[in-house]
Amino acid sequence: DGNSGTCGMFMADGDKAPCGSRFGCWACTLTGARDRSMESLLASDPKYNYMKGMNEFRQYLIATQWDMSTRELIGRTVSPAGYLSVRPDVYNLAMRRRLLQYMLTLDAQERERAEGVQVLLDAGELEPTELNLRMADPQFELVSYSQLALIDFYWGMHSSASEAFPALSVWFDI
Repeated sequence: DGNSGTCGMFMADGDKAPCGSRFGCWACTLTGARDRSMESLLASDPKYNYMKGMNEFRQYLIATQWDMSTRELIGRTVSPAGYLSVRPDVYNLAMRRRLLQYMLTLDAQERERAEGVQVLLDAGELEPTELNLRMADPQFELVSYSQLALIDFYWGMHSSASEAFPALSVWFDI
């Protein structure tokens, strides 16, 4: 399904390259402006609709990656001579907060989607097929509780953090 239902293992098929489907980090922006493999999955079968938000998140990363207003202007690495670079570097804390909000929202929506499937299964309104039983569980968790704790630890050391436990406050908001 990641290659429009076609396996071009030995020869390209039309505009598809052999092994043209890509599986790896879903948020990778190095593959270009579009993730054709993900788009193919989403277009091929409604069973993949739970991944739509993940693809939209990737598109958000693509759309904002060159927005210098989202970047720290002082580097984090000290040169051998003892200097810090003054140039756009990693995402600033405000942008990292927006990204965390986005990802936690996707996690919450996925839990709600799975709960909805479970309710339909329990009510007998949905056939208990292998796929439906699997879909009654969340299919992803982008930010685990332990990762949230680590994010909080690092953000808490940031000079721009306006509060204690900034990542946890985002989690409570979502």
